[in-house]
Amino acid sequence: QGCGRQGRFRDQDKHGGSANRVAQLAELLNDPQAGNFGWERAAEALREMGRHGSEDAVAALVEVLLNPDTHPCVRVPVAEALGEISSDNATDALEEAVPALAKILRDQNETNLLRERAAKTLGRSGFEAAVPALTEVFGSPDTDKRIRVSAVDALGKIGSE
Repeated sequence: QGCGRQGRFRDQDKHGGSANRVAQLAELLNDPQAGNFGWERAAEALREMGRHGSEDAVAALVEVLLNPDTHPCVRVPVAEALGEISSDNATDALEEAVPALAKILRDQNETNLLRERAAKTLGRSGFEAAVPALTEVFGSPDTDKRIRVSAVDALGKIGSE
């Protein structure tokens, strides 16, 4: 089980160092067996490492985010994590990922929660390139109300930058 593997990170912390932990967390993000819980925890751990100056952690998040084969359920928490790291690499990757996040936002086959999170992440990013997708979703009467509210909130954040 992917989620059960997290306990080994604490054990290897004493022996393997930061680079080893980053590699293991990146592996977890690419593990389809990890599931939402495992992906969320791995993204959070890498985010915290990135916030504390680990460029390896930022690079791992960037690689996962920009991989076209990354599942949307992984891409969104990774984008959220990068959005909370003050680093040029994180910002550049997030800007490059706007089209992928916009695609998730527009995709009515995705869960409403994932689409809401994509809208919020696009808003926090502040990138003007997100405006067309957010406007489209906000203006669509077929879109769930919560997603529309998230889209208009995101537009407000981008407009106030």
